[in-house]
Amino acid sequence: MKNSGTALLTISGITINGNFGVSANTCAGAALTMNQKCQVSVTFTPTALGKQTGTLSFTDNAANSPQTVAPTGTGVEPATLTPASATYAQQAVGTSSAAKTFTLTNNQTTTLTGIAIKTTGNFAVSAKTCTTSLAAKAKCTISVTHADRNRLEEGAIERERQRQQQPSGLKSHGHGQVNQPLPQPGWEKEKKKA
Repeated sequence: MKNSGTALLTISGITINGNFGVSANTCAGAALTMNQKCQVSVTFTPTALGKQTGTLSFTDNAANSPQTVAPTGTGVEPATLTPASATYAQQAVGTSSAAKTFTLTNNQTTTLTGIAIKTTGNFAVSAKTCTTSLAAKAKCTISVTHADRNRLEEGAIERERQRQQQPSGLKSHGHGQVNQPLPQPGWEKEKKKA
């Protein structure tokens, strides 16, 4: 706040609303001479996501009292992962796609801890710079590939089913064993006499 006039400026009150607060100020009750200044420190503590506005008001003996300022801020999640979704191109069965990269951002002023990364379905983490913690306002990346494993497994099951439906002679090819009694001693002689 600056006194741009020639008369003494007496500040009688300071108010603020919204998700904003005054953390320190040298203006409350101040009497400012010409060109003299005072300062107000404002904090922002969002209670919802998205853009938010407030009003900071100074009440004094000036003709244009109260003077107002409209602080703005944006509420975000403590941590964000972007992009929120990704679409992979069609992939040949049994092969892996090129990786897509996702960025984890710590929006807090304190360290983000307890980070655990996992995938579901036919996706796998191929590379990452993220560990179990992330410093305040820092970022790390996770690279994810896609492999059509389900179709590969379904194909293997179908081939096994087809194999089991083949004639028994084909199924046992190369694995048969015939158990035949061995000739007993004297068997050949008895055969000749007959």
